[in-house]
Amino acid sequence: MSLDDALTEPVIAGFAVMQPRVNLLPQRVKDRRSMRGRRRGSIMLVVVSLVVVGLAYGGLTAYQQVLEARLDSRLDTQQELLTEQRSHAEIAGILDETQLVERRLEELLVDDIAPAEITRALRDALPDGSTLTGITFSVPGADGAESSAPGGASAALDGSGEVAIGQIEITGTGRNQREILAYSEKLEQIAGLRLPYIVSTRTLDDARGNAFTLRVTITDQARTGRYAGENE
Repeated sequence: MSLDDALTEPVIAGFAVMQPRVNLLPQRVKDRRSMRGRRRGSIMLVVVSLVVVGLAYGGLTAYQQVLEARLDSRLDTQQELLTEQRSHAEIAGILDETQLVERRLEELLVDDIAPAEITRALRDALPDGSTLTGITFSVPGADGAESSAPGGASAALDGSGEVAIGQIEITGTGRNQREILAYSEKLEQIAGLRLPYIVSTRTLDDARGNAFTLRVTITDQARTGRYAGENE
């Protein structure tokens, strides 16, 4: 068998024979092909890298948006809490001021009396022919002034068990000294009034009688207690 027959015959006696491959290209061509192959590999690597980087960037961007949304939500919640806290602080301040006003009112109204009722009782006690020209109430704490009641404000009265909380100054006219004295004694019978006494009297020039000035002590029995239930 010739060499040519051996090279072209694929099968001998039932065995497969590998055909030899001979690359007869010049080395320069081979180098160019190899360089092109490496370039294609590099380009593919760059493309794959860009795709991976793009996917990673997209994922990071989406994650960043999620984090920003969570941060915005927490900031909104924090702002709501701060607003609510300020609202609670304002309410607490109003409550404190209200309680302060209530305590002050309780202090001012602890000696609350009914001037209209007392004035009516003073007029009803007048003898016929007598008149009242002025009534002045003086109760400590009502206007910030101290009382000039006998024994001082909140002084215990001897024997009665009542406590002085103020006084009333009464001016008027009577037909004679005896009626004025009787009027002074009658004031002792009015609830919440004690220790009336005549400060002064004088005869009127036109002979219409006598002008007088009386003072009577207001005691704790004159308190109405109408604000006690509201301020306890």
